[in-house]
Amino acid sequence: MISNTPSSPNPSVPSEDRAAPAIPASPFWLVYVVYAVALMGVSIEAFGGFGAILGILLLATWMWVFLRPRQFFGAFAVCFVLTVLFSALSLGVRGACEAEKRWACPNRLKGIAWALHQYHAEYGSFPPAYVCDKEGRRAHSWRVLILPYLDEDELYSQYRFDEPWNGPNNRKLATRIPEIYVCPHDERSSLPDNTMTTYLAVVGTRTAWPGQRGRTTSEFTH
Repeated sequence: MISNTPSSPNPSVPSEDRAAPAIPASPFWLVYVVYAVALMGVSIEAFGGFGAILGILLLATWMWVFLRPRQFFGAFAVCFVLTVLFSALSLGVRGACEAEKRWACPNRLKGIAWALHQYHAEYGSFPPAYVCDKEGRRAHSWRVLILPYLDEDELYSQYRFDEPWNGPNNRKLATRIPEIYVCPHDERSSLPDNTMTTYLAVVGTRTAWPGQRGRTTSEFTH
């Protein structure tokens, strides 16, 4: 007679051949969500929009591993290692960006100083702080005069010296301020319509910028 009672497991069957216990779904997806959020946050913070693409690619790799329940613990280890490596890379890139930004201001000042000396080499003096029009009004700044020595020949050629700095033509060029004139730490540098420079000249009879006259290097030795 066939019994309806379920047969008990065969004790002779080795334990490794028995079905593996199911892994609870909730902890699995909780870990997945935590790592997904952390990865995308670090990716976008470090690389911006491109970081989102990197994060998605890495998440796709995680999904391929995670969809194999028997490899849960291995996948957990892989995700942990990848997160650590990716975070270290992100911090390294971010640190490099911060270092570059920190040195950008001094380097731009050096570039301006080099341009001033190139102007001096050609004209025998540093540029005046400003150039006045026929009525004696300040019309053009020293920053315009050294544009050719900052590789800004195109901008310089479009500037018109027969009208003031805020004339019809020159006013259109105001938003094309060269990058070297703005420090990255200046909050205005990120504005698309920024027309303000960061570096200014101290004008006065006892300074390097007396006014309409440009000083020579020999004057600083006396």
